[in-house]
Amino acid sequence: MTDKSIIFSAESVRAILEGRKTQHRMVVKYQFPGAETVEFGMYHPIGIDKHGIAYPKELQFGAWSDNADIKCPFEIGQKLWVRETWGIGCRPHPYSGWVDGIEYKADELFIDDDKVSLPLNVIDDRDLEKYESDGWKSPVHMPRWASRLSLEVTDIRCERLQDINEEDAVAEGITDGGCLNCGCHEPCGCDNPQPDRRDAYTWLWDTTNAKRGYPWDSNPWAWVIDFKEVSV
Repeated sequence: MTDKSIIFSAESVRAILEGRKTQHRMVVKYQFPGAETVEFGMYHPIGIDKHGIAYPKELQFGAWSDNADIKCPFEIGQKLWVRETWGIGCRPHPYSGWVDGIEYKADELFIDDDKVSLPLNVIDDRDLEKYESDGWKSPVHMPRWASRLSLEVTDIRCERLQDINEEDAVAEGITDGGCLNCGCHEPCGCDNPQPDRRDAYTWLWDTTNAKRGYPWDSNPWAWVIDFKEVSV
């Protein structure tokens, strides 16, 4: 099967690099009939075949046709190369001249106070001058040769978003609880003084998906992609 790319935020890349994130949820582009209005639990579980195609094992409500089968963008066993926020850097060579390479926004977390600049992934066989520009570059524009992370899909399932539990939230890279109102990890005086990891994921989901029309409260169908990091 063909390798594909997948875009992750700098926060998600850090979680992958630290071994915390091994799971990823993404909205199913076609929401199953009535998904926006039917009460949670009214649908039977969704089946997934070996090609990552979802289909309802049985529907209690609404009609279903074969042409409505939904295929996941990825397949089990498929290799994914990660696109992330990146840029071109230049450093003095230890002996003479300068050396060019790739900087990654996710690495900002790892910079110590005594370091002057980001770590540099040296690229010797590319003309990087044509890629140079001020500021960070969008992951959308990252070429494959600049990617440093490769993943392998180990499992796929389809479920309603609110089915996520504490164990899943940990696999999504969440390290601590977060308030549903402000995302704060500590008791913050809001209505939820003892947030758990699931609450933190709820807040994280809405920061990126609510504006796209899929807030947590709408409980959309979502692909759940399990993966492991492999050598590039």
